[in-house]
Amino acid sequence: MDMKPTETLPTSHALVLGTFAWIAVGVAALAYAVFAYDPAGATLGVANSAARIGLYSEFVVGVTFPIALYGTYVISRIERFRAPPGRYVPGQKYSLFSPYNLAAMGVIAALYAAGSLFGSVTNFDIVAAVTAFAAVMFPPVIPLVAIIVGGFLRFAITGISFISPAAVPAFIVMDASRWVIASWLIFTFVRSRGNGLGSFITWVVLLPIILVQYSAMTLTQYFILNPFSAFLGNVAYMGTWFPTTILSAVVGLIAAEAAYRSVSRRQRRSDQMMAAVASKAPQPTQP
Repeated sequence: MDMKPTETLPTSHALVLGTFAWIAVGVAALAYAVFAYDPAGATLGVANSAARIGLYSEFVVGVTFPIALYGTYVISRIERFRAPPGRYVPGQKYSLFSPYNLAAMGVIAALYAAGSLFGSVTNFDIVAAVTAFAAVMFPPVIPLVAIIVGGFLRFAITGISFISPAAVPAFIVMDASRWVIASWLIFTFVRSRGNGLGSFITWVVLLPIILVQYSAMTLTQYFILNPFSAFLGNVAYMGTWFPTTILSAVVGLIAAEAAYRSVSRRQRRSDQMMAAVASKAPQPTQP
C-alpha cells in the first residue's frame, strides 16, 4: 500500500533559506576554527577546557542543531505525520502540539531522564533504546523536544558524569539532533512506503547510515573536547560501552518499527472498511 502523504502545508522559503544560511555559516565557522586552532594539538588547552567546550558548542549550535531543525520542519509540514500514528484522517488538520504529541513528549522525556538510573542495574542502555524508539515511532518534533527536556531533567536528577557540566547543554542538544536526523530519514524514506519489500530494503540501507551518523557525532565530540592523546584514550574506552549502546539502540529501533507497523495495519483495515462502505452506498442519480 502506498503510504505517500498527499496533504502538505505550504513551504516558507524565507525559513528554509534562513536555515540553509545558518548551516552554511556554522560549517564555515567550524572549518575555520578547526584549521586555525587544531583541536588535536595544545592550542585549545587541556581536555574539556573552556575553549574546547566553546568550539564543541559551535559545532552543535552551528551545524547539528540547524540540520535537525530543518528535518523537523520538513516532516512537520506533512499532515499525515502530524497525526497520531495510525489515526490519520484525510482532510483533517492536526496540531503539531496536540494533546497526544505533548503526552508522547512527556513520556519520552521522563524515560530519558530516568533511564540512566536503571541502566546501571540492567547493563542495558535504556536511554539509547528510548531515543531510538522515539525516532522511529514519532515524527522529529517529538524526539527533539523530549530529548532536550529529558536531558536537562536527567542532569538535574542524576547528573551526566561522562561530560563536563559546562558542556552538558551542547551534549543534550547534540543527542537530540542525531536522533531527530534519524527520525527525518526514517519518515522521509520508510514512512512514505508501505510495509512490503521496498520498506525492508530501505531499512537495510538506512540502519547503517543512522548508526554511522550517531557514531560520527560521538567521535567529533571526543575530537573537539580532547587533545589527540586523550582523544585516542576516549576512543579506546568506547569499547567498554559503545557496543552495548549500539545494541540497545537497535533494540529500540526494531521495537518501534514493530509498534508502528501494528498501528498502521489497524489504520489500513479501517480505511478498507470505510472504502467498502462508501462503495456500497447508493449513488445520486443524474437528472
